[in-house]
This record gives sequence, structure tokens and C-alpha cells, in this order.
Amino acid sequence: MGLAPVINASGALPGEVLAGKEFWGLISVTWGLQTGTLATQTPTDTSVSQAAGNYATFDLSTVDTDLATGNIKSGVIVFGVAGDSNVVDTSSGDAIAADIATW
Repeated sequence: MGLAPVINASGALPGEVLAGKEFWGLISVTWGLQTGTLATQTPTDTSVSQAAGNYATFDLSTVDTDLATGNIKSGVIVFGVAGDSNVVDTSSGDAIAADIATW
């Protein structure tokens, strides 16, 4: 019995283990073989707040379609998306509308 698990307060609860995964609970109210219930979350673009939990791998641009290279300044990388060389800072200089090329 010296090698048997000891009941303690440091073990995991079913809600802290991925759904369907079996684990050995060490907390007195959940001692023994348990099955996790932590659901995989899906990111949403309806709120800046996201639920805590496990997320399947996803691309941030599927949540925020504005996260695109054409919206990021050249030389800047945002969440792994590099800026487009055509996106530049135009806040300085003395060009007027007539100086800007059109295609």
C-alpha cells in the first residue's frame, strides 16, 4: 500500500480533464477512476471575451477576418501574419492626392 495513491487536495477534477479521457482522481470526493468532462471550446467573433478551456487548433483569421496581410503595415507581424509591402505609414511627408499613383 505504500505505492497506492494518497487522497489529497491537489488532484484534478473531472471538469479539468478533457472530455472522455480517463484519469485517477485523488481528491476525496472524486477518488478513484474518473472520466474528464472538459469540453473543447470554439472561438467566436461575437465577443472579445472567450471562455476558458481547451481549444482545438484554429487560425485567428477565421475569428477576425481583418487579420490579413493587406491590413498590416509593412515590417510589422501580428500573430504570425506579416504586413504587406504596399501598406506603409503615410502620416508624414508632403504629398498631395495628385501625387498618389492610381492603377
